[in-house]
Amino acid sequence: MMSLRALAFALLSFGVGAGAALFLVQSCGQAGAVTVRLDGAGAPSQLIRVYVYGAVRSPGVYALHNGDRVVDAVEAAGGPSDDAATDAINFAQKVSDEGEVRVPRLGELPSASPNATASQAARIDINRADVNLLQSLPGIGATRAANIVNSRQQNGPFRSTDDLLQRKLVTPAIYAQLKNLIVVVP
Repeated sequence: MMSLRALAFALLSFGVGAGAALFLVQSCGQAGAVTVRLDGAGAPSQLIRVYVYGAVRSPGVYALHNGDRVVDAVEAAGGPSDDAATDAINFAQKVSDEGEVRVPRLGELPSASPNATASQAARIDINRADVNLLQSLPGIGATRAANIVNSRQQNGPFRSTDDLLQRKLVTPAIYAQLKNLIVVVP
């Protein structure tokens, strides 16, 4: 797996290379216009604030751009610490304003939250869990996990675990298997 710094270097190198190519095309007197458009290029970027904590080098609230991902938030916090369980989080997931990114430590439950009670710590918070974590639940495959995340993004956070039934995301039989394994942490 490519390290975050190597990925950043590769992206920076690509940008420098693209700029050099544009310069060469323009300086060679080629006729015609060259247009390079990157998604979001030229549009003002909206800043959002995200709380990054857990196994990162500098926990805190960071200003990121709308559309940034967990990888960007973790890098803003100085990168993962040496005891981070990086395989327990989805670095590709987009972050949202007023959201949080928690990087668990090795051996720690990914769903544990500083606001969770002892009985909630072993449960998965359906408002914060990514697709991979949701798939660890019985009866939840890739499609159902994606539907839960999409419902959360489109219809707002779940108010209670019963919302999975109300939004028709799981059957009553699957909910019976899940109800003691999931939680909604305020």
